[in-house]
Amino acid sequence: MARNSDTSHSELLCTVNDLAEQLRIKQNEGTTAVCFDETTHEPYIPFPESFPIHGLRLTPARGSDVHRFKEILDHPLVYPNLFGPPYPLPLNNAEGWVRGSQEVSNEVFAAWASGDFSRTASSPFNTVRHIGGGADGADVFVGEIALGETRDHKGLFDSGVCLDPSYHGKGVASTAIKLLLNLWAIPNMTCNEIIAESFKSNPASRRVYENAGFVVNEKRSGEIRVQPENKRVEGRSGAEEEVVVVWHRTPVII
Repeated sequence: MARNSDTSHSELLCTVNDLAEQLRIKQNEGTTAVCFDETTHEPYIPFPESFPIHGLRLTPARGSDVHRFKEILDHPLVYPNLFGPPYPLPLNNAEGWVRGSQEVSNEVFAAWASGDFSRTASSPFNTVRHIGGGADGADVFVGEIALGETRDHKGLFDSGVCLDPSYHGKGVASTAIKLLLNLWAIPNMTCNEIIAESFKSNPASRRVYENAGFVVNEKRSGEIRVQPENKRVEGRSGAEEEVVVVWHRTPVII
């Protein structure tokens, strides 16, 4: 079930929050790590208290994320490393991405609200957010950590991370992936295999996933990706080799 408006999204989160006590019992049993914001009722997965940057969470997308999402994908340290999105990113593309993310999270939370906690092919926690991290105390959209089933190969999942460069090199991406895998994907999703792709010239992106247990798959790697003229940058070829890293669930679920 998909609910599109901000109002219905908020109402749905409130409905899910009504189940918080039941989920807290599941937390005590060690079967869920999902928390609920006491003020907004927004479900989230917190970063460890020991993480150097306090207030980071994995959350669902919000309608207010659109412009920040576009701003990050258009950043000169980001767009040259992305395979798919056009540059500059059209605003309607950013709106569609956020809307689609909300629809996915709403479907998962609607199932929870009806008492259905069965495994899903989706992740509702696709946003890294810094709660109170803005200069004015506002929440900061840090970036996206996508995880979902590929369109072309049922049963194969892929993942990608795109963060505000001011949060690069601080362990945010690696920690976010580990949290998403260990606290959401493994206990709640149907995925047995996840791939992530990056340019060979961008080893930092690959290391982020290797730190989370992914390994390079030589057979899947090596395809040449050609970037459009306006996404090419000085010092890098417009035709670059990709590297594919893979994670497998052990043992697999049937």
